[in-house]
Amino acid sequence: MFGQDFLKKAQEMQEKMARMQQEMAGMTVTGTAGGHLVTVTMDGHNVVLSVRISPDLLKSEDLSMVEDLVAAATNDATQKVRLAAAKAMEEITGFPGGNPLGGIGIPGL
Repeated sequence: MFGQDFLKKAQEMQEKMARMQQEMAGMTVTGTAGGHLVTVTMDGHNVVLSVRISPDLLKSEDLSMVEDLVAAATNDATQKVRLAAAKAMEEITGFPGGNPLGGIGIPGL
């Protein structure tokens, strides 16, 4: 049913995907918030590796502000991982964002 060429291309894509997953695991990104008062570093699988909070920020008595900045820095780092993954998938698949359905507004795609 499927030609030899199709199977070869599928195997090549599988190999590229495995390499991409290894590269993503080895990458790190840093998200920031509050003018770099909070930095969150995570790997390419969205695992938080470190959180740094400026001592100046800790002098503040506004705990909710600190919590908001940690959340914002984490979200910033997560977005950077998401963009790196989309770029890598685009290189593999040739589709914008790596998704052939990406432009039609289907949630999660």
